[in-house]
Amino acid sequence: MSLYYGVSRVELPSVPVKDIMMAEYASIYHKTGISECARQMQRFDVELLPVVTADEKLEGIIKDSDLVKVLL
Repeated sequence: MSLYYGVSRVELPSVPVKDIMMAEYASIYHKTGISECARQMQRFDVELLPVVTADEKLEGIIKDSDLVKVLL
């Protein structure tokens, strides 16, 4: 059984990203602790959060898998 599907087999709708993106989102301050970050992900039911500085500039993105790596 193959789980890989080539692009030629998938028909993507011609919808602009802005029509399907989340307009409102949660972000996390870059000095927030790991536990609070995990709680925010759970609260908002998301797998990643934008990480921002005090002046709301994007510093990076943290994924749920990044949090798991801390535990291992």
